[in-house]
Amino acid sequence: MNRRTVLAAFIGLLAALTVAGPAAAQADWELLGARTVTITADQDTIPVTAAQGVFSAVGIIVRGNDLFVNSVRIVFGNGETQDVAVGNVIPQGERRVLDLVGNNRIITAIVINYQRPLNFRGETIVEVFGRR
Repeated sequence: MNRRTVLAAFIGLLAALTVAGPAAAQADWELLGARTVTITADQDTIPVTAAQGVFSAVGIIVRGNDLFVNSVRIVFGNGETQDVAVGNVIPQGERRVLDLVGNNRIITAIVINYQRPLNFRGETIVEVFGRR
């Protein structure tokens, strides 16, 4: 084989892994809800109504801008809550995973307490996913 053939095969392999990787990683995650962060609030409640079943973890993805998240309260179907202190910036596009205490749990709402973005660089969207 010549160099071009090897290089083309390598690039093809990288492209296949790039496409399959995120899709495979998303297979266990289900969108629970999303909110657009505004500069007038510092807390949002995301009701979970469409997702049915039990989850073992919650994943938070921020789109558009980085967002400093103070804490997250997860409300379960039986009325119990789990408070998670985050105290960190979640970079735009990254997923922050919060494992749930106990066995698989039914989630009814997610309350996110954050610091409002002050950069005015477009909207910030918080997406919450549940892992089965």
